[in-house]
Amino acid sequence: MFKRNWPLIIAGIVVLCMAVFFYYVYSKSPTYNWSQNYSHTSDSPYGNELLYKVIKKLYPEKSFTTVEEPLIYNGKFNDRKSKNDIYFYSGYSFSPDRSTIASLYNFINKGNQVFIASNSISQHFLDSLLNPQKASEYPQSNILTSIQCMNYNPNLIHPYLKLTKSPAVSFRFFEAMVPMDANYLSEDVIQNQFQNHTYYKIGYINISKKERYTNYVKVKVGEGWLHLYTTPLVFSNYYLRQKSVFEYSQKLFVHLEPGNIFWHVNSYVNESVIENQGDRQRSPFGVLLSFSSFRYAWYSFLVAIVLFSMFGFKRRQRPIPVLQKNTNTSVEFAQTITKLYLADGKHKNISEQKFRYFFNFVRTKFGVNLKASSENEKRRLAAISKVPLENINRIMFNYTKMESLPDTTVEELNESVKLINEFYQNSR
Repeated sequence: MFKRNWPLIIAGIVVLCMAVFFYYVYSKSPTYNWSQNYSHTSDSPYGNELLYKVIKKLYPEKSFTTVEEPLIYNGKFNDRKSKNDIYFYSGYSFSPDRSTIASLYNFINKGNQVFIASNSISQHFLDSLLNPQKASEYPQSNILTSIQCMNYNPNLIHPYLKLTKSPAVSFRFFEAMVPMDANYLSEDVIQNQFQNHTYYKIGYINISKKERYTNYVKVKVGEGWLHLYTTPLVFSNYYLRQKSVFEYSQKLFVHLEPGNIFWHVNSYVNESVIENQGDRQRSPFGVLLSFSSFRYAWYSFLVAIVLFSMFGFKRRQRPIPVLQKNTNTSVEFAQTITKLYLADGKHKNISEQKFRYFFNFVRTKFGVNLKASSENEKRRLAAISKVPLENINRIMFNYTKMESLPDTTVEELNESVKLINEFYQNSR
């Protein structure tokens, strides 16, 4: 039997040797977390350990407090009577609850400062501070706009603080550059949200020589100031250790008045990332093998593979017959439905369905309620989707015309379908 199955025995030994080899390699090689965790205790590429140390030593004569619990439970923060104190937050997203918003509102109205560095800032939070009468609208939406790019260059507007050579920031994974979303404050948001407040544009990012977007705005709120910074990737460990980025951060923090600092711990960090910081030399496979149940299961699996290779690898049943796939009748069904609509001679139903799907697509992908026919919504959609405003106006004109008439002609239907399909193809 062994002579007959000797190829299988050799294959089993090879598999076992490969398993031992990969276990040895991965258990000895260090691993890093390449996600954007922005944890102040993480020295991973996109952690905030260096930023935490920089902010902690920013004003040596002032106190520095790390806040880990919700602000509503921190009496030291809520009972502050001094001015120019700083609330500092850095994370992937900032969507505070009502109690946190209330604490920040009272804090900033006493003459203090709130600095938010995040890729996503809740519109509900911004409305609650700047436009309380609209605070109930779009509670979960992101006030920032994003554009996909490979890298961008941050800089400052003030001529005395402007960098001679702006650093290049990109999102890397194992040192390989990958596409990313660069977030910024659009001109529509700045005009609509800050029009009744004193504000200053402080920083921007360059996507190319012709594309420049605002990423840092300072807004007067009550007696204090709100600082909104939309590209926290610049403050990550990977870039802050570079001399050019460090100099940029020093010039950027000039816009903060010296005061006591409250660093609010990023509550959106993956807990597993924090737990793995204590032992960075262990591979994920080594962590799994630290559990006895998994270790015994893994060893049992390897033994079973070897035994199966030795005695049970030979096929013991007849070949399974190949079954023909079911024919797809979706196309024929669509053709039949189309003929029924055409036979009826009324094209308004098709036009209504087409516009209904179009409005749902715009609302889902871009967060724009185009059906309201608001000029602001049209311009906003044109800015986000990169589709000319003229094309959007033509689509809405056809929709208004279709709604006002009892029926739609073939030419009108074809034109509407053509414009909508062009929008699907050209929108980004």
